[in-house]
Amino acid sequence: MKKLLVEFHAFFLWLMDTICLLFCKKKLKKSTSVLLVRLDNIGDFILWISSFEHIRKKFNNKKIILVANKSFAKLAKDTGYFDQIISINVRKFKFNIPYRWHTLIKVSQLNVNIAIHPCYSRNFYVGDTIIRASKATNKVGSSGDLNYTSTWQRVISDRWYTQINSAVDKLLMELDRDIEFLLGLDIKVKEPQISKLPKLTDLPDSINVSEDYFIIFPGASWAGRKWLSKSFAEIGRYIFQYYGYKMIVCGTRPEFKDAEIVIKQSSVTDAINLAGKTTLSQFCELVRRAKLLIGNDTSAVHIAAAVKTPSICLLGGGHYGRFMPYPKNIKGVKPIAVFSKMECYGCNWRCIYKYDKNKAVPCIHNIRVDDVIIEVEKTLSKIKVNSV
Repeated sequence: MKKLLVEFHAFFLWLMDTICLLFCKKKLKKSTSVLLVRLDNIGDFILWISSFEHIRKKFNNKKIILVANKSFAKLAKDTGYFDQIISINVRKFKFNIPYRWHTLIKVSQLNVNIAIHPCYSRNFYVGDTIIRASKATNKVGSSGDLNYTSTWQRVISDRWYTQINSAVDKLLMELDRDIEFLLGLDIKVKEPQISKLPKLTDLPDSINVSEDYFIIFPGASWAGRKWLSKSFAEIGRYIFQYYGYKMIVCGTRPEFKDAEIVIKQSSVTDAINLAGKTTLSQFCELVRRAKLLIGNDTSAVHIAAAVKTPSICLLGGGHYGRFMPYPKNIKGVKPIAVFSKMECYGCNWRCIYKYDKNKAVPCIHNIRVDDVIIEVEKTLSKIKVNSV
């Protein structure tokens, strides 16, 4: 029944979009502007920045417009990399027809020549529809997978593109996948690189910590990917006791209570809870100054890599190999993945085991504190040696 409702919703949106776009005015003049569509998550965007550098070089002197998920649109603006940014509330775009129509009309009037949708896991409701609305002469996308779309949706949406870049049907780390897509744009890159974030903002006095500190990021997009609070607390207590670094716990506003629990269980004096108290750009700058970041498999570890801060990622098996670990041949400060390997890895977070829905799935739950401490020791020992 649920699947049937999802399919009906997709068909309904397609019908509403068709009606809306029938009344959109055609572009009035030729354009050389390039439209880039990134409506996935923060971590995906951070990883893709290294790929964007090559796109910018190819389309030098052309106006580049980014259609961005509202969650990272302000950060994208703060990089200074894009000439124009259109922010979209993705959830609202899926369920609010007036907002959806307003957005589609706005995109259709941008008057762009090329529209590029580099996401491997395309979404019929969102990214594909923006490409459809763009009215660009050339529309480029990836053959991708069917993680977020059905076969009939892919048959329809493929027709909205003038060029579909082929993607190999095997597991690739996202940085390698981005290079694969660039080949379809006739951009050849020898090997992947870690993204680099420029300075985005100054930190206000309220969150500007003068002491040496480390960051714990205990949040995740859903409970199944969250390592135990008491385990994070143990790690925080260990670093505080043996290295004397100040402990800062970060996250989103809804994760403030989770952060409080970690602090309380750690018994670390003077720990700071900044969950929900920073903008995304401020968080990036906070991470840039940290000695170490420890977190779940979220955007935080990719941000750490992009600002050259050591990080440790508690990695589950749902997307193992796609976003983490980073390729061995890549240079830079890579996140260190700590995991408990299971035969079911690669399940796309469709766990085959019974587990408490309010707690982590087994591959996350089974990660041992001792294994994380070993990586903490290795990382912080290197920092001490380099600082001497």
